[in-house]
Amino acid sequence: MKLIRLFIVSLSLILSPLYTFAQGNAILKDLERYTAISKFLKYYDNIAWHTTDSIMKKGPDAMEGLGRHWFIYFDNENKPHCVYGKFENNLYKAKYHFTVDQSNNFVETKEDIHQEICANYSRALDNAFSFHANRLSNPRINYNQYVYLDSLDNVVVNIFPAFQSDGTAPFGYEVHMVYDKTGENLLNDYSYFSEKGIRYYDLNKQKQLVIDYSESDSLHLGAVFYVYYYTTFNLDVTLITKDYRLKLAMNNPKNHYWISVPTKDLKQKSKSSKKNKEK
Repeated sequence: MKLIRLFIVSLSLILSPLYTFAQGNAILKDLERYTAISKFLKYYDNIAWHTTDSIMKKGPDAMEGLGRHWFIYFDNENKPHCVYGKFENNLYKAKYHFTVDQSNNFVETKEDIHQEICANYSRALDNAFSFHANRLSNPRINYNQYVYLDSLDNVVVNIFPAFQSDGTAPFGYEVHMVYDKTGENLLNDYSYFSEKGIRYYDLNKQKQLVIDYSESDSLHLGAVFYVYYYTTFNLDVTLITKDYRLKLAMNNPKNHYWISVPTKDLKQKSKSSKKNKEK
């Protein structure tokens, strides 16, 4: 079975037309690309939530024995397959396997899994968690994981802090790693761990979120995904980098755009306001 590159699927099949940006704003070079990936990851997350709910309905022991070896891959008909199982001795044993039918219903199936891709994905996951074990060891934090192929058929692993059961939304640590197609050899590590550490917002009380990465010169996928994800839930989210203050204006999933303001402009405006008050 020929595999569809997930990155291409995310751009050509899942995404609505790409974004329009506020005229005159400076746009960071990675912003559009990371927003496209974030929309795909939200789709990925939605499949994971629905299939996990289906498993939980089987009873209190249904999740027993399952670890980190779950993910979604696409077949040559662009159909997503969500599998949950174990990876031992270079063999993937699926316990649950779901697909999505033409009516967007989640259907459990007994059809064969793609053994090679499941093994490659599992291997990459294990390697990523092992590589950053010290950073991901906080027992208070649950993480969401996303494994997919890039345009070169390399395996990408993203591990981001999840929305927690106590209603908090942590941010500050994010894993973004690229392995070769076997999942064995690390090609690039774009992970970012803020020097300010993990921080939390309590969404039971706070609806205005500021993702402060002002210490960083670069834009990071996990931060963009955080903004995209929580903006879809009608929260007011702002991302601050060293050079920009960014907000995602979203009327609906097909009509949204980024507003970016250079932080130097904000500093100048603040100085002007202070001078006017002194007068």
